[in-house]
Amino acid sequence: MAADLELTARRGRAGTLTTDRGRAVVNEILEAVGQTPLDTTTFRAFCGRWLEMKSKTAPATLRRYKTITAKFCASLGPIADRAVASVRPGHCEDHFITLTKEGLSASTLRLHATVLSGIFARAMSQGIVSTNPVTSVELDDSAGESKEPFTDDEVGTLIEKATGDMKTLVLLGAYTGMRIDDAAKAQWQGVDFDAMTYTFVVQKGIRKNKEKLVVPLHPRLAAHLQAIAGDTCGAICPVFVGIKPGGGNGLSDRFVRFMEGCGIARSSSPRTHGRGRSVSAKSFHSFRHFFNSQLLAAGVDEATRMALSGHASKSISRRYSHTSADGRRAAIEKL
Repeated sequence: MAADLELTARRGRAGTLTTDRGRAVVNEILEAVGQTPLDTTTFRAFCGRWLEMKSKTAPATLRRYKTITAKFCASLGPIADRAVASVRPGHCEDHFITLTKEGLSASTLRLHATVLSGIFARAMSQGIVSTNPVTSVELDDSAGESKEPFTDDEVGTLIEKATGDMKTLVLLGAYTGMRIDDAAKAQWQGVDFDAMTYTFVVQKGIRKNKEKLVVPLHPRLAAHLQAIAGDTCGAICPVFVGIKPGGGNGLSDRFVRFMEGCGIARSSSPRTHGRGRSVSAKSFHSFRHFFNSQLLAAGVDEATRMALSGHASKSISRRYSHTSADGRRAAIEKL
């Protein structure tokens, strides 16, 4: 055993040691002392087991799962036929770079990430792997898309013509840069009129441990919320509760119809996305671009802009963690 271990170490130093050989040596030692050997189930085989576990899922959903796993296995090449632990963060990152270049939408990329992350989470729960390599992938929320920001006049028109919960939704988008799902799920309990802030948990992302984001209330947004505040509990926009962001008659579709009713075209020229799917150059997400563009034009530094936008990157988080609450408030008041 000692001789095998020494030979393995020599191969490691020489750069000729394979993962399979290293695992075999460790397993021999573990078996000799009565311990459970390392799991050698291949990633492809584990995906097959995971899909079998999902066999009662709706047929269309199951087909999508099979497509996503097959595409990832093809991307991995020979790695797919090695132990699950052989799949590293770099493999996942390369896969998503390829998917982005293929023109997949941001929502489709997130679906791929959610499915693959679920597979590795299952492997973690069984002790097969110690980490989830998919969670290291940073997905750009504009990946595969090319959104245009609203102009000042367009935002003014949308605010002026909106009524009821749509007006609240528009103001949240324009003055916080929130995504439509976060704005539609906004809760009164997150509003603090004393501190003039709104606190919420960002819904977007594949990480389970989502952090709270605190955004200063712009005077115009604060005035509107104070005007409609009644029983300050529950949803701020109850009309939109339970409506999915995408799909036919979803939140995005409803907003685009309202936007077009205000005379704002979704695109100046017809464009398609990915495999022929049409894409709106302007949508609710254009508020997010407007929000960041306005902050940039007002001279707000990148770290503060990232803090207010709730960027998910850990490296960015470290950078904007030094921004003060007063600095963020001053930035909001420049809008």
